[in-house]
Amino acid sequence: MNGKFEISVSTMTDDFSLFKKVINMGIDARLEAFTESNFYVKAKSIGGRLYLDIDESEMQILIRRLLETKTESGEMWADYIIEAYYEED
Repeated sequence: MNGKFEISVSTMTDDFSLFKKVINMGIDARLEAFTESNFYVKAKSIGGRLYLDIDESEMQILIRRLLETKTESGEMWADYIIEAYYEED
């Protein structure tokens, strides 16, 4: 593992809205925030992509926040990330 876990989603999807909500929470009730991870959007002629480079030290924040959305999409992404993250090790 290189220290970062990479995810990208189209800005024209519900996944974009989900990740935008999760990463824009700032400091949460547990006094945790994304400080080492990087997020950026690359625009294309139609839409664009949100890129998330999640620092391995902040994986638990991402997974917890996805689960806390209490949405099917949030749970699906959390499951996918856990599987993919631990498969890489």
